[in-house]
Amino acid sequence: MNNLVDVSTKNNFAAMNDFEKFYGNAKKIRDLIFFRFGLVNRIMCIQANKSFKKHGLEIDLTQIPVLMMLHYLGDTTQKDIAEKADRDKSSVQRTISYFLKHKWVEVAADPFDKRKLIVHLTKEGKNLATLIEDEMISNNEELFSCLTEDEKSTLMTLLAKIEMNNRVK
Repeated sequence: MNNLVDVSTKNNFAAMNDFEKFYGNAKKIRDLIFFRFGLVNRIMCIQANKSFKKHGLEIDLTQIPVLMMLHYLGDTTQKDIAEKADRDKSSVQRTISYFLKHKWVEVAADPFDKRKLIVHLTKEGKNLATLIEDEMISNNEELFSCLTEDEKSTLMTLLAKIEMNNRVK
């Protein structure tokens, strides 16, 4: 048993040493905003997944924009969701199929154009969207509690500028 502890401890020290070597020698990468965004994104994803798991939610972060579009926009077509969420149609189709399986949405033909399908949140879907919205607000408050209100405002302004300048067309 002592050997296992010693090996584990040695492995932890080795991993920490490798980590320090990487960060010490990778200054070019470490100082890139792109790299820092990746680290913060990873933290946010881990936080969100823990939060979803706590509530027993079987939803992926990539599916949330589709759910929230339906929550805020109401009934809409898959094509409109894809355009507004900057997602490809097949990705939206897979997400809607997953939501159908969980009874979070219903799909019906558009009464004015039978070629179009209208996606509608069910009561369960609306409850899910509300729960996720509350969890995301809570996660946001927790993660960014280290920033002042002015820093949060500046960060939001900068992120909006980056988003608008690099929007997928």
